[in-house]
Amino acid sequence: MASSSGKHRIFIKTYGCTHNQADSEQMAGLLEAAGYEIVDEENDADLLLVNSCAVKDPAEKKFLHDIRTAKLPVVIAGCVVQGNQGDEFLQQFSAVGVKDIDNVVEVVAETLKGKKKRTITRRKNPSLTLPRSKSNPFITIIPVNSGCLSGCTYCKTVHARGRLESHPVAEIVKAIEAAVDVGAKEIWLTSEDVGAYGQDIGENMASLLNAVAKIRGQFMVRVGMANPQHVIKELEKMLKLLKNNPKRFFHFLHVPVQSGSDLVLEHMERGYKVKDFLDIVSMARKEIPGFTIMNDYIVGYPTETEEDFEKTMALAADTACRILNINKFYPRPGTRAAKLKLLPTKIVARRCKELVELYESQDPNAGMIGTTVEALFTQHGKPGSVVGHTQNYTQVVLKTDDDSILGTWQTVKIIDENKFYLTVEIAKV
Repeated sequence: MASSSGKHRIFIKTYGCTHNQADSEQMAGLLEAAGYEIVDEENDADLLLVNSCAVKDPAEKKFLHDIRTAKLPVVIAGCVVQGNQGDEFLQQFSAVGVKDIDNVVEVVAETLKGKKKRTITRRKNPSLTLPRSKSNPFITIIPVNSGCLSGCTYCKTVHARGRLESHPVAEIVKAIEAAVDVGAKEIWLTSEDVGAYGQDIGENMASLLNAVAKIRGQFMVRVGMANPQHVIKELEKMLKLLKNNPKRFFHFLHVPVQSGSDLVLEHMERGYKVKDFLDIVSMARKEIPGFTIMNDYIVGYPTETEEDFEKTMALAADTACRILNINKFYPRPGTRAAKLKLLPTKIVARRCKELVELYESQDPNAGMIGTTVEALFTQHGKPGSVVGHTQNYTQVVLKTDDDSILGTWQTVKIIDENKFYLTVEIAKV
């Protein structure tokens, strides 16, 4: 049933990475442009659109539960849909492939008529100039490429996103300019591997960042996940660009090492060695003191021995990354690693606990109380607070009801700290 305004109402639920978030924003923009209303609550909707993630088993299970129990017409999208086209259960639903998000209006319209409409292809990336409907007007997520050049044994995402396909530099620049023109203050460059950007079109991350540095306007750029074997090739040039443009780029990189054991990395077919990651961390911190490295570990890969895990613990202790994602290994159907014998659950749980405890014992924010920093505020926090980030992407929380602070840089004084964020107040002049 349409709303009182005559518009059909759509609730979009998104799982997974920032690339998925960007896809959902574009699908929402297209639907709004076609006259649909995007609502914040499923109970207010006439149709449920679920954008799925294939990286982890729990996310896929939640997605499947959502569509099994939905009391509304359903359209499914995302990596689970694209990577499992032969699944009989999923074939019951209208579907939008990851390369077909510009067809979402047609799929939704047919589904609301009681018909099933599926459009899942392997065509080119959708344009970055598609309309967007953003939940946060100050942050815009821009996919610079889709797919990757790697062939990791455990990864399901490549089944969905495919091989590397990069957007031209000029198209990305145009998308950033359009976002800044409507008020974006923070741009997230994202993909399955931004480090591999441009290798299919004769470009690279350094050339892209150089072009981004020249765009007019006041905004900051956060560079997304970059695998070590690719980002290390351009790292020296990238770091110089980040250092020389402090009001354009956050001093931040997401470089997932996944294991501290070269043998496990070889089994995963990650394409680099631990030393490559160590070199990246060393180069970044030497060139830009206080530089933030965000890192990921997979604990409990089937061939991981106790000695392998101890090497991961040693690497985590040695590098002390400010932001760390710790994930248990999940066998993803259709991947080579899914055929391996799993480690006992208790062993994986214990190793995860040990790595989490090590990470939580490290406090990069210690000793900062009383100091002042500059921070860009772009998000609401808990009621009565706003959230921002410093130059090196340390999160800060300011208690205020003044929304005019959003989208602005503020000089703030640190009044409390913990491992994950700083509590601040506006510094007195």
